[in-house]
Amino acid sequence: MKKLITLIFLAIFPFTCGFMNIAHRGDNEQGKYAEHSFAAYDRAVCAQVDYLELDLQESADHVLVVSHDTNLSRVFGVDQSIEENTFKKLTNYRNQAGKAFIHSKRFFNAIKITRK
Repeated sequence: MKKLITLIFLAIFPFTCGFMNIAHRGDNEQGKYAEHSFAAYDRAVCAQVDYLELDLQESADHVLVVSHDTNLSRVFGVDQSIEENTFKKLTNYRNQAGKAFIHSKRFFNAIKITRK
């Protein structure tokens, strides 16, 4: 019964409250832009999304970085854990677009600048 109520709620909710357009890790346009990159976020903003979704991971020196994965292998091609590396070491790695990790402060400062 609980599953049926949940299913009904999920089927009706979008029609009663409206749909939201959420850019998951930015808008990478089927891999054209690296996820969690400023290019992917810019693309999402240009597409007039309602929300930008991002993930934060903590480095060994307690710096929050923007990354979906806790491991670097999928995006950066290195089998290393984010929590076992300092932010300085993490900045040496590059994603498919040649970009380094984004510090959370840099991301939020960029958002403040674009909203003014």
